Amino acid sequence: MAIAPAPVAAETLEMTALYPARISGLGDVKVLGIEPFAGDYGDMLAMAAEQALAAVEIDGEPFFRINGYGPAADALLSGSAYVSVEEQPSEAHRTRCIKRDAKGKCSERAKIIVPCIKRFVALDGGYRLTRADDGRVLHVLRMRSDPAVHEICEDDDNDSMPPVASVARKMAEQLARTLRYDIAPEQRRESLRVMEDRGGMDKPAAKAFVAAIAATKRSAGAACDQWAELADAGVRHRSLGYNLALCAEQAGALSAALAQYRALAAVTSRDSTVDRAVRRVEAKIRATDEWTGRSGSKTDTAFAVPAEPTR
Repeated sequence: MAIAPAPVAAETLEMTALYPARISGLGDVKVLGIEPFAGDYGDMLAMAAEQALAAVEIDGEPFFRINGYGPAADALLSGSAYVSVEEQPSEAHRTRCIKRDAKGKCSERAKIIVPCIKRFVALDGGYRLTRADDGRVLHVLRMRSDPAVHEICEDDDNDSMPPVASVARKMAEQLARTLRYDIAPEQRRESLRVMEDRGGMDKPAAKAFVAAIAATKRSAGAACDQWAELADAGVRHRSLGYNLALCAEQAGALSAALAQYRALAAVTSRDSTVDRAVRRVEAKIRATDEWTGRSGSKTDTAFAVPAEPTR
């Protein structure tokens, strides 16, 4: 039997990235007040939001301070959650033994129909974020979940049907996660693949380029230095330009990285890798600008990236 070879792991540069919230204009919201929520599951939805937002951290520090119903809040979060439960009769087909021999072994089986109950649980809920000082609406999020369907039949264990509260909690947590990414940035570690294509390079440049790729396993800085040396020597190639832009991105020099990616995009047609890089760094710059305005810190740094990335 032939064994397929294991996939070769691509070389990557690792970095910590800050991505923006889906909506902008909330950079000055630092203290959140949680108002009472309406509905039979309002408390559950409020708690899900509080837990999701309290867990947001940037550089190890909480992004929001949750202030309960306190008057010092910058914005107030309210909402509602109602759960509907519907049951319908249903049936299921089973195969059962209908005759046994003298030794007790089944000698004849038949298909039978057993009565069942099918239950549909749906959550209708939402959040409303307003300014604490003037009541201006900052964000509204509504959700009518697709029903969660469970079925239990007369021959099933009673535990096979999850409690309504358990089903509703998962739906509330899903809505709270959506809210979290709507109004708060995300900081995460990511590994981004370097470009390895060296077609069109002369042999000495290609050899040095491959050596730099191998160096990423030991030291990203060493790899970036080797690529920079190739560029200084006059080598122009799409992969080299991309990898140098990636080095700038890893170093936090987002403006330089974006300029290099855009230069590549201008001379390459329909390059999804480069297009994604442009969008990625544009998002990072927006997140950095918003974080700078909120915290007063500056994370973008000077990093020289050679121009003329084409081969």
